[in-house]
Amino acid sequence: MAKTIPIGTDESRRDRYAVARRQSKMSARRFIGAFLITSLGVCLMHAKQPIEDEIQDVWTDVDRIVAVGSVHGNYGRFVSILQTAGLIDSDTNWSGGTVHLVQTGNVVHLGPHSRRVIDLLMKLQEQARAAGGYVHVLIGNHEAMNLTGDLRYVNPQEYAAFADKHSKALNFRFFDPEAEAWKQNDAETQVDNPAGQMGQRRYKAFREKWVADYPLGYFEYRYAFGPDGDTAAAWVTQILASEPSTKKKVFDDLRKTKRYAPWTLKQNVAVQINDTLFIHGGISPKYASSSLREINETVRSELIDRAKFNKGMAVDPEGPLWYEGLGKGSASETHVEQLLKQHQVKRIVEGHTHTPGTIMPLFDGKVLAIDAGLRLGRMAFLVIEGDKSTAVQGSKSVEIPSDSGKLLAYLKESAAMMYRVPPELQAAIKELE
Repeated sequence: MAKTIPIGTDESRRDRYAVARRQSKMSARRFIGAFLITSLGVCLMHAKQPIEDEIQDVWTDVDRIVAVGSVHGNYGRFVSILQTAGLIDSDTNWSGGTVHLVQTGNVVHLGPHSRRVIDLLMKLQEQARAAGGYVHVLIGNHEAMNLTGDLRYVNPQEYAAFADKHSKALNFRFFDPEAEAWKQNDAETQVDNPAGQMGQRRYKAFREKWVADYPLGYFEYRYAFGPDGDTAAAWVTQILASEPSTKKKVFDDLRKTKRYAPWTLKQNVAVQINDTLFIHGGISPKYASSSLREINETVRSELIDRAKFNKGMAVDPEGPLWYEGLGKGSASETHVEQLLKQHQVKRIVEGHTHTPGTIMPLFDGKVLAIDAGLRLGRMAFLVIEGDKSTAVQGSKSVEIPSDSGKLLAYLKESAAMMYRVPPELQAAIKELE
């Protein structure tokens, strides 16, 4: 798995770059490469990319809402759910008319095909609007991690999706100054000369580790999801300046991928549709008095400003991307009632907390947790029409109870609709019996 920080940012490595530059007098191209390696991730964090002043976060008079939890790169199952819900046709084009689709965040990480999922959502957003519908894609904790360089959960195939015929050459532009610094350091500190047999073996091990840590597509992935596209593009142009014949082609190919970060930053963390509030995590007592507009604008601003992000709402365990008190049922009834009154809604739908494999009602149906495990292939989604909330499991459906006394019967009916009942759901049923 690739490292979670851009290479060359620790103090010792900066010292090795300094030594290498003094002793070997790197070429201009290699110096630019070292600068890019050291600075790429840091500068992406500090990007001040403007976003729209006001992004709508409240909708009314919507007849039908379909909500889907975390996708985590499972493109095939996500498409199956959208087709089952009648939202897309066999060519994956919007067929949902005026329906509002809410995807509650965590499109990326863990699974292999997040880029395909995002491309589909981008297309559907345009098509749905043209048809009078809407596609809401909420920012989840994994989107925030992606934008700020925390890549612990990136699936290797997510990197590979951004690799092309230029990737190997681009990787070597980053590798060259690292290798030069390593050789200088090895020559000074090791008994064996790097040119000798022992040195060659150490160099081979160093190179193999580097290639494993930064696979093809890694730098393109960082470029695609880094907020500051113009700066990164300028660096890529500089580093390829010594090869004018390939510079334009590589830059053009990279620029096509630069839509992902700006698109993510235009999404909301929470939205209200009719009398339902949708959010990725939840609203804890700490932020109970915050409006949806305040939550959305605060998180978006933090994602493009590292100074705000480090200690802000977006990384706070009690913040809207991480809070699980609603989804786990550990919040107080008083807090839930306060939120409903504050936002003038009847229910809250959250998509961060893993459920036993179906839509999980809590607090007498006032909170619905919908991350049923799509990443694992579980086909559950939520439909809201008027006052009726329905859990759809594959091609079958069951009405979600608003009375905790009916929870056991609901879970048993949900289990009966499944081809294979998850162990977590079996345990939940047994606990209630």
